[in-house]
Amino acid sequence: MKNYLLIFAVLLMFGCGGQAPKQPRVENLINSPVLAQIDSVIPQKSPVWPDSVTELKYGKIIDKIRTKCDSYIEVDSLPDFVNQIHLSPDRKYRFYSGDVDTVSQGCDYVTYIEFTDLYGNLVKKQWKPNLRSDFTGLICGVWQFNYGEKDYYVLKYFHRHYNPCWSYSMEIVSFDNNGNPTFHPEFYPADIFEPYNETYLIQDDKGEVIDEYTSPGYGVTVCLTEDSGEIGYFFDADSLTVYTIVDTTSVRWKPKLAYKSWKLVLPKHLQ
Repeated sequence: MKNYLLIFAVLLMFGCGGQAPKQPRVENLINSPVLAQIDSVIPQKSPVWPDSVTELKYGKIIDKIRTKCDSYIEVDSLPDFVNQIHLSPDRKYRFYSGDVDTVSQGCDYVTYIEFTDLYGNLVKKQWKPNLRSDFTGLICGVWQFNYGEKDYYVLKYFHRHYNPCWSYSMEIVSFDNNGNPTFHPEFYPADIFEPYNETYLIQDDKGEVIDEYTSPGYGVTVCLTEDSGEIGYFFDADSLTVYTIVDTTSVRWKPKLAYKSWKLVLPKHLQ
């Protein structure tokens, strides 16, 4: 009888099915051939799609949402940590973006921007350096529009949260001649943008984090799912319209997808 109890105790301690399966790394999910622009797929779970009526009515737009942004650059091999490279439509700015978290199953995205400065020098520097990892995102699309004789760029971000939750956001930015950014939340409708703060890390000479500070954030979350909903969006630079598939439910594990669109507002002081 003691032997049976001993065996039972060992099974409770170590489990009966061996090691738990490892979660796939985010970069593999992002580059999944199943969906090009819906950048993350949970292979253990059937994806949730919009209903057939929505598919029929907005089929072409949904197909566009699922297609990689035109800014995406196809290369044979990616440098270092980079998952995706995107080039602005005017070819002035190149974004190298990827996940540098090699320890946990979370994500710590880092992006570098490359451009030619006012003096003809090729410059490559980190985009939003020292941003705390839970605020970072993978740049997976770049669009451009002109307003008031000035160029503005729409940056699309993918954010991996906990499994199976992810989201897409956007920022609108302009650059001076030396690549310094100015963010423009004034283009967002009042019911879309909510003021918030981002957290940045302060490091010592050895790279150790010694403190942190907050700074206003200028992006908006376009869509979010908490249960593998195949959300996504694209921006039409001609009509200044954001077309998106959103998860409308507030109940976890029961995603319900729907089509939604909204337009940027045009502030008069920028004309």
